[in-house]
Amino acid sequence: MSTPSTTVYGLYQGLLLPHRLGGLSRGREWWVEGPFLKTRQALHRTILSAAFFVDGQVHGPDNRYGAAVGEHSMAELIAHFLLEHRLVAVIEDGTVQTPIGAAGRETYSLSRLGMPKLTGFARWEKECRTIEDIQEALAYGAKAFVIDPESRDEDEVWSPVSAIDFEDMDNPPILSEEMRKALQWLVGTSNTLNDTHRYVPQALWEVTPLCRGILVFHADRNEDCLTVYSKEPMDWDEKIGSIESIKQESAFWIECPVPTMLLRWKRALYESCDNWEGDCPTVLRELVPIQIVEVDEVDEVEDTIYDSQGEDQDENAESPAVKEEESSESTDRINGEE
Repeated sequence: MSTPSTTVYGLYQGLLLPHRLGGLSRGREWWVEGPFLKTRQALHRTILSAAFFVDGQVHGPDNRYGAAVGEHSMAELIAHFLLEHRLVAVIEDGTVQTPIGAAGRETYSLSRLGMPKLTGFARWEKECRTIEDIQEALAYGAKAFVIDPESRDEDEVWSPVSAIDFEDMDNPPILSEEMRKALQWLVGTSNTLNDTHRYVPQALWEVTPLCRGILVFHADRNEDCLTVYSKEPMDWDEKIGSIESIKQESAFWIECPVPTMLLRWKRALYESCDNWEGDCPTVLRELVPIQIVEVDEVDEVEDTIYDSQGEDQDENAESPAVKEEESSESTDRINGEE
């Protein structure tokens, strides 16, 4: 009988320090270098990811890591945690084809490695009110979602970076010009297709004062994880417990001491199972079973250690007779010299 596969969600809630940003997923993502910001206050960082353990093997070669490796898609997870807020998708360097309802659309051409010369791109934003809106934005390549942004003034003038197409003039931006400028700094710095340098971290301190938080996508080992940066903490403890698969106990979740893309899952599972309130679920404990050591074996090892230490002491110790003889010979030699 094979061991069932298991999905475990990991939730990290900590801080991002301006003078110590820390690393991202090893070999899969790096920060874009920006100016040094030592005097800024730390931002709250909430990260959700998951691990899918195949056949109950914590180090199995087919295991997968990322927010959407379980039963729920990325759009479903975003909707579950954030759809109660006003949510605006931000697309930068998207395709020229855009969906109905896109606002603040600007088109431009760029030459990038791995793509034809002067390929056409578009940037735009769209408010997401349903899970279908979120899925559509993700399909078009949304790089971020703004949570509860400040309202744009009605008389604010649209200041596009590139020329506006005639058909887009009747759909001005949703976000303020200050926010749009900060977002372009945050997400509009990729140099190639699928660039591993996704975000300028210093821009987070320009974006977060203008909204409740900003959702971005950091790389995990296989797929992306969800990350929210905000000035105030986003308490997801209760929300994660109400995910349908977790309610039905077909999946589980643990608190993570470090960002999930850097997490050592085996160690985190051991700590969570050992500190579980009540009995740890059998499925999780089977992933990291308790190592039982027989008491007799421990006693034998200790006796062996003590015996070996005693033998060493006996070999190095000198008997009183030998000491007395050496002392007598030393005294006779001194008297003879005199």
